[in-house]
Amino acid sequence: MNRWLLSTMGFLITLLLISAPCKAPIVGNGISQSSEGTDSGFLRVNGNSLTLNGTDFRVVGANHVDLIWSFMNDYGENGTKVIEDAARCGIKALRFSATAVSKDIVEKWYTNNSTFWNRYDKMVETASSNGVYLIPVLVWTYNDTRDNITNPGNGLFEPFHNFSRYLPEFPLSDKYDKSHIFITNSFVNNRSKEFISEMVTKYNENKTILMWEIGNELNLVTGRPDTENYFPTTKDLQNYMQDICSLIWKLDKNHPVESGMQAPNFHDQGTTLEEAASNNFTQFNDFVNVTSIHIYRNQTKDYNVTAKDFITAFLNSSKDNLNKPMIIGEFGETRDENENAPDNSSFIPSVLETTLRFDIPMSLIWEWEVPDQGVPDPIPIGGDRPGWNIDPVKTPHIVEMLKIYSMLANAPSKERYDVAKAGKTLSILIHSNSTITSFNYSEALGQIAFNITGPTGSNGFCRVAIRNPILQDVLHGNCTVLLDGVALNENATKNWTVQDFDDTFIFFNYTHSEHRITIVPEFPSFFVLTQFLAAILLAFTIYKKKRTR
Repeated sequence: MNRWLLSTMGFLITLLLISAPCKAPIVGNGISQSSEGTDSGFLRVNGNSLTLNGTDFRVVGANHVDLIWSFMNDYGENGTKVIEDAARCGIKALRFSATAVSKDIVEKWYTNNSTFWNRYDKMVETASSNGVYLIPVLVWTYNDTRDNITNPGNGLFEPFHNFSRYLPEFPLSDKYDKSHIFITNSFVNNRSKEFISEMVTKYNENKTILMWEIGNELNLVTGRPDTENYFPTTKDLQNYMQDICSLIWKLDKNHPVESGMQAPNFHDQGTTLEEAASNNFTQFNDFVNVTSIHIYRNQTKDYNVTAKDFITAFLNSSKDNLNKPMIIGEFGETRDENENAPDNSSFIPSVLETTLRFDIPMSLIWEWEVPDQGVPDPIPIGGDRPGWNIDPVKTPHIVEMLKIYSMLANAPSKERYDVAKAGKTLSILIHSNSTITSFNYSEALGQIAFNITGPTGSNGFCRVAIRNPILQDVLHGNCTVLLDGVALNENATKNWTVQDFDDTFIFFNYTHSEHRITIVPEFPSFFVLTQFLAAILLAFTIYKKKRTR
């Protein structure tokens, strides 16, 4: 009787659990991306991850703000070459201003619409044929606007405003404040929405467009203490972002929307890193599908943290508070830092390694192949822009690092092996386009070994991240890579460290089919000679003893 009663109760409980309604997961406030439209070839938001064609999306890219300028004008830089060089160097995505930060480009759209979009098509087709994704920034606010405060009318406003205020129909009474782009139904606001509507409608089925970005660092123009008239309030910007998100989602069921926000400024927008990541950051990312931060060395110094800790603070906020994926929309150093800093102490590898280690979908360096001359003065975004230039001629070590990390980001094999060392568990990480099998770590033999397999004749690459305690104690501070027992040519290998990580990275190339990789200590030649002589002496001693007997 008791057994029957227990069985019946168990059945009823099971039935109750099966029939209970499932509660939908909380995905945060704001508008979520529509699930309508095809998934094929379009970026998709999956919780706090991005996927493309069902696989995790990982890209290393760059900024080239005035890219469309090169296609709209017949002088200055060659936009086709910019895209081709980017593709050749592993740059998989280019972020640019949809209006090239120029009122002249807005004027071309307003006065010669068909020619304008024909030139746009040429840029998009060029990117598509080279396998480069595009991220258009729909609104680019000029942050250095103090001249607008002291001498209104002579400074540089956001391009739509800068163009609109010279039109005959522009309301003179609203010239410097209520006509601002962020004020709903203002003259400038309506013009910008016309442009956004045309652009999104035209390219809503285009797979070269990766995502739409609402605007560049718009959070930096809110709450400014120096004026109340020329900058929007936090609420103004929040309303604008929600308004633009709604507009885009009505026109486009395929592409996600990204914010383009700068990491909050020290003091003004967060006196501690935790405060900045939890408050200002979430305020302006509540309405979008994908969050964004821009990070530069000076910000990490302001908050007195490493680049890794700075980035992960915002990444955790994006995941935990908003349940959204985060990208790094800008990062970089000045050319002087890029050209003079040793490879192993650069800020850039720290950002790239953090991106790779924490599965951040995308990081975009500032800025790719900016021309030093040949563009009218002033350069559309400002005269100091070439100071941040990254290109294969002037910063080859940075370009090489970008190319390597681009390969690693898309490596199909990402293996982690935990090994015991002095009572601790340490990880050895392997990224490769080969299949990794038969991993073996031997502290007694002083080696790391594994098999790599791939299609015969194809190019293979592999990077092994070795924790420094293993490198120092087991591999004696240096090592060499053996392919089937033969040392790889030094041109096929590259070693580096990153200041925010306790690892040494060994990257090497080879030709498939199946090989055995062995990483062993690399002894100085005099030490090898000493060991060789000692071995001969030992053999001679043994031989002499045998003869004596």
